[in-house]
Amino acid sequence: MPQRRPSAPRDSARTPAVSVVMPVHNALPYLDQAVESILGQTLTDFEFVILDDASTDGSTERLREWAARDSRIRLIEVTTNLGPALSSQRVADAATAPIVARMDADDIERLITRPFRSRTLA
Repeated sequence: MPQRRPSAPRDSARTPAVSVVMPVHNALPYLDQAVESILGQTLTDFEFVILDDASTDGSTERLREWAARDSRIRLIEVTTNLGPALSSQRVADAATAPIVARMDADDIERLITRPFRSRTLA
């Protein structure tokens, strides 16, 4: 069962710095670690948009628990399986931040401790 984690207060009128998007289909064995790896980052100004692609293994229920515990999580549920390509596109389209980071449901992200530096390519 997911533990309650503190989250930054969510001002729905404010756009987060980063949108992390994750499509999920039947990934229950990996979900807790994957979600924890994102929520545990030092950057807290993000939204975590998760699309549950008609899972049948309990993933939907677990994601609902996570969403109830952390306001940065925005869960989108579909009842008909979209498949990998369309679910990835749909969850990316739901992102609101200018920077979008995509992860798979079985990914574990390492803690990023150095500040992100952007650069422009010539």
